[in-house]
Amino acid sequence: GVLAGVDDLREIGRLAERHGFAVMVDEVYLDLASSGHAPAATLSPAFVSTNSLTKAYGLASLRCGWSLASPEVTEEIRRARNAVDVWSAIPADRLSVVAFRRLDRLHDRARQIVGSNAPLVQAFLDSRPELECVSSSATIAFPRFRDGRDADPFARKLRSAAPGAFFDAPSHFRIAYGAAPEDVEKGLEVIASSLAAP
Repeated sequence: GVLAGVDDLREIGRLAERHGFAVMVDEVYLDLASSGHAPAATLSPAFVSTNSLTKAYGLASLRCGWSLASPEVTEEIRRARNAVDVWSAIPADRLSVVAFRRLDRLHDRARQIVGSNAPLVQAFLDSRPELECVSSSATIAFPRFRDGRDADPFARKLRSAAPGAFFDAPSHFRIAYGAAPEDVEKGLEVIASSLAAP
């Protein structure tokens, strides 16, 4: 959920073009960013941007995603997908079309959720001296225990946080806040209680 800077992306794109490799950029939270970043694929033909209705829009059950890349790469992706995913769920495909037709409304809803919940989560994280966290434009936070301890026992005790080991970052845990503000507040209270417990 942390954005790469445009200048950094341009430099990565130049290096990729010079050395002949592609770079996949996961942009599933890009639509929540307030910076107005365009997809990385618009900056260099070496980039393959991926996005979906899942993370920013909360429509995971539709299983709808897309990629932006050069015509040659998109054709390769299309052929690979056709070989792997022969049958799609027609109702989910149709609902995805409906979602795209209402994407502005869904975008506004998602921004409202993040706008309400991000300050709650940031205030909570700021109040916890044992944690540090890079700001995110997503519906998740990925705090780290400052002392470097393994977060797995804590996440297991909590049962509602994903341990950082899933992401090769064992002293982190992931919390999601794409829910109603009152649910996020309750969740933060549970996390605070778990942090206070021995």
